[in-house]
Amino acid sequence: MTYATIADLKSVIPARDLELLTDSDGVADEIVDAKLQEALDDAHAEIDSYIAKKVALPLAEPKRMLIVVCRDIARYRLHANVGRITETVEKLYDGAQAYLKNVADGKVSIGDETSGDEITTSPGPVLSEGPERTMTRDTLKGF
Repeated sequence: MTYATIADLKSVIPARDLELLTDSDGVADEIVDAKLQEALDDAHAEIDSYIAKKVALPLAEPKRMLIVVCRDIARYRLHANVGRITETVEKLYDGAQAYLKNVADGKVSIGDETSGDEITTSPGPVLSEGPERTMTRDTLKGF
């Protein structure tokens, strides 16, 4: 099971575009679901390569952001297969890659509703105590 489905792709890409992206010989004039699934499978594998060290795979239920990222990567792959990568599609792919790198680096989550352990902090200033300084301006005079 991939993060996004064929229906997810069909909901954001016009049918005529999907026909052009999947019907390589131009005879069928219909959307080839097998090519959509292949692009989704490739996108799923790419996503897993980034998040595998951060979360236990497979995910029971993919988070919304992973569905969006999977859809964008699959769209890019469909365009790349026919040699027509538009600026918009490339920006979507670059954004997906940047997001996945941030997930891998621990800078962002994949959309978990939990925020993790709560960190308790003091509302006041930081105070510290320690021994008297041995190296001061007065003790270092002459150096």
